[in-house]
Amino acid sequence: MYKSFKPFKKGLRIIEKNTSSLMSDFLQFEKEKDKSYTPLPVIKRGKGPYIYDYDDNRFVDFFMSAGSLLLGHAHPGITKIIKSWLGRGYASGYAAASHELLSKRLFQLLLDKHQKNYRDYKWFYYNSSFEAVLSLFSLLEICGHTGHGIYLSGSDEDGKFTPFHIDLVERISPLSIDEKHISTLDFVIIRFGKTMNYGKIESILKRLHEKGVIIVSDETEFNTYIYISHNKDLQKFINVRVFGNWVSSGISFGCIFADNRVFTSIQKHKNSGIFQKLLPVMGFPPYYKIKTAIEFSGIMERYGGIEGLIKKNKDFFLALGNKYFNIINNNIYIKENEFLFSNFRKLHSLLLENSIYFPFSPNSPIFTSLSHSNELLQKSAGRINLLFNVFYR
Repeated sequence: MYKSFKPFKKGLRIIEKNTSSLMSDFLQFEKEKDKSYTPLPVIKRGKGPYIYDYDDNRFVDFFMSAGSLLLGHAHPGITKIIKSWLGRGYASGYAAASHELLSKRLFQLLLDKHQKNYRDYKWFYYNSSFEAVLSLFSLLEICGHTGHGIYLSGSDEDGKFTPFHIDLVERISPLSIDEKHISTLDFVIIRFGKTMNYGKIESILKRLHEKGVIIVSDETEFNTYIYISHNKDLQKFINVRVFGNWVSSGISFGCIFADNRVFTSIQKHKNSGIFQKLLPVMGFPPYYKIKTAIEFSGIMERYGGIEGLIKKNKDFFLALGNKYFNIINNNIYIKENEFLFSNFRKLHSLLLENSIYFPFSPNSPIFTSLSHSNELLQKSAGRINLLFNVFYR
């Protein structure tokens, strides 16, 4: 399973030669600051649960493109559908019959079928999660939600990160929101995080819902989707959900799922002017992306859906144990402490040298995929714990 480690010589040369890249400048800065600095490997390809660099090292990938690759790298079903549909046109901007099928598939895969009626909602598809986020603001404005909006974020790293342009919305902590805020709001965007007080969040969302405020859940990253799926009581308050490229196995993609209440003003004032404004934000990605997302949803269902992946995550956590790891809302995290934060680079290098590719931050979740076999996860858990023992020795 584990091959002998080879230093990143070829990868280093590739980065150093690319002087037009900021990565080259960053590498030089880090080397000058720390002579023992171990750079990240330059990845050549991926297959299943593994990635391979230019120095012929193989790593078990627990980063998985920040959780986007739910099926693993280069899943044969996804590769086949992309090859087939690339030959049928790259252009976007056209309506396609397959949008209806994708809507039904994603509804079945991602949402609580027992609480929702398929016909009460609309889907919009985009070329990327970034495009979906930008279109969200246009969509809200076109639908008459032009008043004050805020972005609710927690105190952890999830909350500090925001995909929204700072000029578009005010950012505020859930702890500081009060009735004065609520009385002035037209819409709220919330990105659920690991350290949020979900009891308080539910109380806030309930009050917002009662006031008629449009509530948007930012689920452009897979772990944020897992948070909301773990806390199902919150879903009944949410009007709009924004999903990222993890709904198409990592292929650049994004979509907005909104209930019909958001479109009340359009229904009241149907005219060509409204349609002309709405058309650019309706979303029409190229056919191969739509077909990829459809194929992804079918493969996921055959593997037991999102629940199958969550079970795999739980089994992996049981194998890892709770000495060095926590599981929070079905996401696995490294237990945090001051020594870890001060020395995480050393831990990351130690893992790389032993064929384990972890996320770049100690705050980030450790991601598995359906391509990680149970045997591989068991072996990896043993190796990871040994390395953590060495790190903390």
